[in-house]
This record gives sequence, structure tokens and C-alpha cells, in this order.
Amino acid sequence: MGISPGAKAWIGLTAYVLAYDTFAIITKRDTMSTAFAEAMKHPTKRVIPITSWWYITVHLHRWMGQYDPLSNLAALPERLSMEPVSGE
Repeated sequence: MGISPGAKAWIGLTAYVLAYDTFAIITKRDTMSTAFAEAMKHPTKRVIPITSWWYITVHLHRWMGQYDPLSNLAALPERLSMEPVSGE
């Protein structure tokens, strides 16, 4: 039993965050966490992290069901392969 492509993507995402935060700490730049915290302090910039975090949470818990745009992407290849309806 191997690792699924989705699990590999999560491993890659985790590796990216760790690598970027390590780079940021070494070069004395904002980490992803500090950038998030700073954005949350700003009255208008906080909309971006709040919306992003909300969407990720709702998507991962599948609370939107059929209304989740990412979940609907799974059906896109099937929809694109359908033959166009002719006018005849």
C-alpha cells in the first residue's frame, strides 16, 4: 500500500511551509505565521486570511457539499469530455 497522491500533496505542502519558514527565520523575514498574525491586526487586510482560513476549513470538512467549487472540479474532466449538443 503506497502513499496516495493527495497524501503526497499534503506532505509537499508541509515541506514547503517548513522550508519557507526556516528560510524566513534565517533571513530575518516574516514567516507565514507572522504574516498571518500581522494581517489579522489590520482592519481591512484581515479579510484575506479570515476568508482563506474559513474556506480551507469548510472545504476540508466538506461542509459546503455540492456548493464547494473545488469539489466540483473533480467532475470537470468528465464534463469537458462530453460531446457538444448539436442543434439538429
